[in-house]
Amino acid sequence: MGGSQITPQLMLAVMSCTIGASFQYGFHVGFVNNAVHYVQAYYDDQGVEYVYNFDFTWACVVSAFAIGGALGTFVVPSFANKPWIGRKKALLFLTIPCYMSCGLIALAPRWEYMIFGRFLVGFGSGGSFTVLTMYISEISPKALRGGLGTVNQLLITIGIFVSQAIFTEKFGLLSGEDVWQYSLLLPMVCNTVLVMTLPLCPDSPPFLFKSKGESEAREALQWFRKGASAESMDSEIKDMQEEANMGTGKSAGFADVCRDKLLWKQILVGMFVNMSMQLSGIDGVLYYSTGVFDKAGMTQEWAQVSSTLVGLVNVIVTIPAMFFMDSLGRKFIQSVGLGGMCLSYASLTLALVCGWHKLAVLSMVMVIVFFAFGPGCVGWFIVSELCPIHARAIGTSIGLGANFFANWFIGFVFPFIHTALGNWCFSVFLVTTFVLTVFTMTCVPETKGKSIAEVSEYFMTPPPRSVEIRQDLKGLEEPLVKSGIEIQS
Repeated sequence: MGGSQITPQLMLAVMSCTIGASFQYGFHVGFVNNAVHYVQAYYDDQGVEYVYNFDFTWACVVSAFAIGGALGTFVVPSFANKPWIGRKKALLFLTIPCYMSCGLIALAPRWEYMIFGRFLVGFGSGGSFTVLTMYISEISPKALRGGLGTVNQLLITIGIFVSQAIFTEKFGLLSGEDVWQYSLLLPMVCNTVLVMTLPLCPDSPPFLFKSKGESEAREALQWFRKGASAESMDSEIKDMQEEANMGTGKSAGFADVCRDKLLWKQILVGMFVNMSMQLSGIDGVLYYSTGVFDKAGMTQEWAQVSSTLVGLVNVIVTIPAMFFMDSLGRKFIQSVGLGGMCLSYASLTLALVCGWHKLAVLSMVMVIVFFAFGPGCVGWFIVSELCPIHARAIGTSIGLGANFFANWFIGFVFPFIHTALGNWCFSVFLVTTFVLTVFTMTCVPETKGKSIAEVSEYFMTPPPRSVEIRQDLKGLEEPLVKSGIEIQS
């Protein structure tokens, strides 16, 4: 039996951290869309003053999440690399700010408390994302790494959809100024799932190999690959050894990245792929779609329903993307996703300008479809596939830090873009998605099924002659084998 299969132990680890961290992230992203009217009415009834005015106050509430997330991505990974903490303990520690944030948002007597609560959950989510993307990538077999990495995005989309649905007035769930606070029980429950289940799982084998040696790494690998052959586990241990040999034995810092031309190329590409998630304009849709539909002429009730429909499509499309990730490849999916978003933004802008509401909803749904199929899935785990373990923490920090910075920037400025450009507001993202599509097609390597050593060869300029020969042989191998000619290594 090979090692490239999903075991119950592997899925326990993946579902534990994604239910606890990814769902919570998605919930708090979607929370600010349909809940805005109820939160505003709640504070108005209490006579609480705004910070300057409502638009500015709400922009602070929305963007505080991303500011906390950016800080979390820079602070947490260095601790997750410490031998005495590791991936698992770091994820468990980060449940503390997430619990605190739910209480602050639900019970906040003033806007400042809600802003700080959003900052805290952003810090916890940002830190969790840097760690769980490394953890899932390191515990997954190469052949399944993309699909399992996409589980993260699936739980995010479910969190977004759930938060939008419960605040949709026509559904009659928690859509009221007196009951919206009860929604914060959901992320608290998911946090508790992580606290109860993740301690049952070992830390990632590559981390254990680097920090504690081969015996502990092999023991953890046997737990994740229960029933796998000794040959397949020996092969994975060999890959860990090759990856460990790429470093100096200690974790790389920012100065190390700047000195290593090969390393900063990998991290730079990972950073831009991460930024593509936010610069594609997805947060303009997820944060403010209800307001855009409302100002375009829809009633508030149907604007909420349309946003919830967008969230549902996001979930549905992510499911097939999980299966295509390890067959079509990351680069193809990213290119198709961004290119499709570009065309959808063109259609959406035309629909909003002309007042064609049905086409506007359909176009926004297509934006979500292409995002969920492409950048929404690839960005979260691409850095872990590009960077060796000694540079994975700093690479993930830079990549996801750029992601959260772009998240903050789009979340904060989009209301002002909407005010300035009106129904032309999404034309900005038509331009950005076009540029990002070209970047993906020309600069991003394919990482599907490759080890870190193989991915690193892409960034060598010019590549060693031995690499060119191996690449030529790979192209010739299949037709020669079919002809009955055996190739010797």
